[in-house]
Amino acid sequence: MTVTSTTTDLAAKFHQATAELKIQDVSRAKVAARFAHAAAPLGISVYLGTIANVGRNSSGGNQVQFDDPATNTGYVSEWPQWAFGLAEPALLGGKEVLLVANGDPFGVNLVDVLILA
Repeated sequence: MTVTSTTTDLAAKFHQATAELKIQDVSRAKVAARFAHAAAPLGISVYLGTIANVGRNSSGGNQVQFDDPATNTGYVSEWPQWAFGLAEPALLGGKEVLLVANGDPFGVNLVDVLILA
């Protein structure tokens, strides 16, 4: 099974697990914890952080740096177009993002990207 098909399969399962998600306390920490609880049985991770930069490389790829303040780590990688389309407005709006990933929050591992208000 390819990385893409594995990620696509996990995305479908995660979306099914969160299709009707009720969150009692809507603080950032509680939202992230609730999504992490839904992700855990699938073996995927949830990250809460910010987009530090976005850009395009000379081959046309979409480069993004996601910063995870919980680990004081920045992750720079090429993101797929669907996710890059959310990273750019999150950066420009100064918003936090919640990432769901199959491993570290690199573009190839992304399952879901949410911009938080």
